Amino acid sequence: MTRLAQWSVAAKLTLGLVAVFVLAAFLLVVAAYTSLHDRTFSPRQFDSLSWRQGDVRMRGEMTASLQRQALLRNKSRDEVLALLGKPDEDREYQLRYQVDVGRRIAWSRFCEILIVTLDEKHNVDRVERVD
Repeated sequence: MTRLAQWSVAAKLTLGLVAVFVLAAFLLVVAAYTSLHDRTFSPRQFDSLSWRQGDVRMRGEMTASLQRQALLRNKSRDEVLALLGKPDEDREYQLRYQVDVGRRIAWSRFCEILIVTLDEKHNVDRVERVD
């Protein structure tokens, strides 16, 4: 009698379930990994007109350039609004813009928020991206 034939039905079932679980976990990891970044995302230089007229994707493609160039440093609230246009959310000391920086979760867009924080004189204190 072979060793496998000696195993109980419960042991065989357990082994089968473990194999299915391992395979499913592997496939899930591969699917998640390949869908984390949108390969069509293309960073571009910041352009005020394109930002104001663009959608969340266009803004997302310019976000790194905007932050790297520090274009908002020491700008007033009015100057920021002239450059970036109306925010998606306007708070007294924060202007919030939704941006798509090319991240995906299970093939769904995962947007971040570009937050322009203003000081008590309504000048730019910091610019950061949060998810």
